[in-house]
Amino acid sequence: MHYLYENKIHYHADLLKLLKLELQTLPKGRMKCIQGKFYYQVVDGKTVGITKNRILVSQYCRKALVLFLVKHLEKQRTLPAHLHQKLSIKEIIAAISTPYQGFPLHYYFHSQHKDWLQMKSPTSEFHPVDLKYPTSKNFLVRSKSEVITVDHLNKLEIPFLYESSFQGLGKKIYPDFLLFCPFTGKLIPWEHFGALHKDGYERKMRDKILLFNRLGFKLFETVIYTFESDIEDAGRIEEIIKEIILNPSF
Repeated sequence: MHYLYENKIHYHADLLKLLKLELQTLPKGRMKCIQGKFYYQVVDGKTVGITKNRILVSQYCRKALVLFLVKHLEKQRTLPAHLHQKLSIKEIIAAISTPYQGFPLHYYFHSQHKDWLQMKSPTSEFHPVDLKYPTSKNFLVRSKSEVITVDHLNKLEIPFLYESSFQGLGKKIYPDFLLFCPFTGKLIPWEHFGALHKDGYERKMRDKILLFNRLGFKLFETVIYTFESDIEDAGRIEEIIKEIILNPSF
């Protein structure tokens, strides 16, 4: 079971703690670039070529992003709300120093991203007989709409757990998906409301949204809601993933 600390007051403080912990796992020193194509690790005055070591290069890219985020979030905490400056990941990458720019987006992903891609969703606790629609990764979901969502998440390499629980207000909460944000390492619930035609469903939907509101989740920042109209709009699900998960703002 996962614990999400999404209260608006504590969200950035919690994120800062996670980022600072991650910094301890990243390589020491810094990276420099010569002639725009040769990369070197600089630690305690010693310089070693790492151009062919793409793993180490990506770790330094991640480190540069984390250091920028920590500095940005710490500054935000000292300012009144009306002076907060929101920056997207793309803006942050554009603002970090030159040696760390120009790489594929995945070079800046959280160090646990690949581990999360290998994780398997727990066995569902609710009506497993209704799990009858296979996804491209050969596990079963409850609807064709969820198949579309899963296939987009897999295509964009966004780690997720299906029907996994987290703890909130003293109870277990089961969103349709728990997404691992590649840039923060935090989990983002995703609810798909696809059965509004059923009796009593709308009330259950309202109750769940109210619960997420009470927990301090913010729509399209720390929680995602979609409907059948999103599925019917070609490209909408991929657009949501790219904008909310692959280009979050802080």
